[in-house]
Amino acid sequence: MGDTGSIFLGLFIGFYSIKGLINTSVNEHIPQWMSILITLTAMAPAAIDTITVIINRLRAEKSLMVGGKDHTTHHLVYSV
Repeated sequence: MGDTGSIFLGLFIGFYSIKGLINTSVNEHIPQWMSILITLTAMAPAAIDTITVIINRLRAEKSLMVGGKDHTTHHLVYSV
């Protein structure tokens, strides 16, 4: 996807998450709990990947601040 695509997706998800959680108007037919559920569902893959990488790097005693190829997407590509 590249840097530009991932930045666009992050901006898109962040914008609509904030719009859905904070700027809900009375005229909308979506309940507040549904907005929270949609937001958590949209952000879950990134959060799960980040937590998984942090745990794996702490177990291997590697630095958290150095990039690597140990993200979930890398493991999926290597398994093919």
